[in-house]
Amino acid sequence: MASYTGTRRAGRSPLICFAVLSYLMMIPGVLAMNFVSREEWKARAPKEAYKPMTDAKGVKVHYLGPQFSGKEHSECDDFMRSVQNQHMDESPEDYFDIAYNLAVCEHGYVFDGRGKGHRSGANGDVQLNSDHYAVLAFLGKSGVTEPSDEQIIGLQDSIAYLRRAGAGDEIKGHRDGYNTECPGGPLYKLVTDGSLDPGRLWDGGIHKVQRGEDLDTISAKYNVPKQYIITANDLKSPYRLTVNQTIEVPARGVPLTESEN
Repeated sequence: MASYTGTRRAGRSPLICFAVLSYLMMIPGVLAMNFVSREEWKARAPKEAYKPMTDAKGVKVHYLGPQFSGKEHSECDDFMRSVQNQHMDESPEDYFDIAYNLAVCEHGYVFDGRGKGHRSGANGDVQLNSDHYAVLAFLGKSGVTEPSDEQIIGLQDSIAYLRRAGAGDEIKGHRDGYNTECPGGPLYKLVTDGSLDPGRLWDGGIHKVQRGEDLDTISAKYNVPKQYIITANDLKSPYRLTVNQTIEVPARGVPLTESEN
C-alpha cells in the first residue's frame, strides 16, 4: 500500500515519482481529478514563451469579476476559450495567453491554463505573479457567486495538483496584496477558513475493506473524494462494499491524462 505524502512536493526523488506514476499506469480508468487539457478545450497557442515559476509560495484564488450567469458543462470548453480570447485580444494588460494557471468550472473540472511550472499573469505585478500560482473559479460578483460542492472539490484538486508541482502551502485570495474585491466574499471565506486546502496527499494504492468500513470512512481515511473512488472501481449504486474486498484509492491531484503518459 502506498503512503501519504506531505503537502510540499519538492523533496520527492525522481525514482519515487516514477514508481508512483508507473503504479498508476497499471490501474485502468483511475480518475483522480477531472482534468481538461489545453488540447481538449482547444486553447490557442500562447503568443510568446512562458516564464518559469521556480519557487511558488502557494496559490491565489480568483473569480471572473462582475457577473457570471452559470453554464451547462457542455458549454464550459467554449467559456474557457472566451476567457482566453478576452485576455489575449481585449485586455488592457495585453496578455499573451490566458492569465491563469488553472480554472475550475461549477462542475468541478479543472481546466489547464498556463499550467504548472509557468508564471501567471493574473495576480498583479511581476513579484505577485512570481510568488503564487493563479487559479480561477467560474464565479462572479453577481449571478452565480457561491461555489458548488463539486467546484470546491475541483479547487482542492487544482491546489493539490500545483503542490505536486512544487508549490508551497499558502492559499490566498487575489485581494491579498492587491487592491481588488476578487475573489468575492463567499469564495474568500473559503480561502480564509481552510475549506480549499486539499490536506495530505495520498499517492494512490490498494485498500482492503475492513469490517464496519464504507465509502465514506475510506474516503475520509485517505482524503480522496468518494466519487473518485467510485469511478476508479466502476462501482454501482448503492455502492455496498464487502469485508476483504480490495479497491483502488486513486492519488489526489493527479490527472488521468498524466498517469497514462
